[in-house]
Amino acid sequence: MRAQREGKPMINFTVGPVQSSEEVRAIGAEQVPYFRTSEFSELMLENEALIKKFAKSGEDSRVVFLTGSGTAAMESVVVNLFDERDKVIVVDGGSFGHRFSQLCELYKVPHTDIHLKQGHDLTDEDLTQFDGQGY
Repeated sequence: MRAQREGKPMINFTVGPVQSSEEVRAIGAEQVPYFRTSEFSELMLENEALIKKFAKSGEDSRVVFLTGSGTAAMESVVVNLFDERDKVIVVDGGSFGHRFSQLCELYKVPHTDIHLKQGHDLTDEDLTQFDGQGY
């Protein structure tokens, strides 16, 4: 949504509601197909095929659609892929990396954080120090 400032529209660059084209808003105004219909199944299979094409994955690959936030997706990774026997490296270079580290802490997954300063890229040197240590 655009805010007004002295009669001029301001663009909002925060995460959250974003500006959408008329075409996208018109699609969003349509009724969502009920999830137990063939129409919905066909739509999701089409979405899966497109994602696999864009990701250049194999035909036998599968796509998981999560109807949740980014934190929900990260939590599903931590809960379903790691446990107290694992050692995880977390790149804590911003809010998402920091949240992933918090989730590892919450679920007692042993992890080591790599803290990146703003504007710095992850380098080979940042990772080679962990070679052969069971990560």
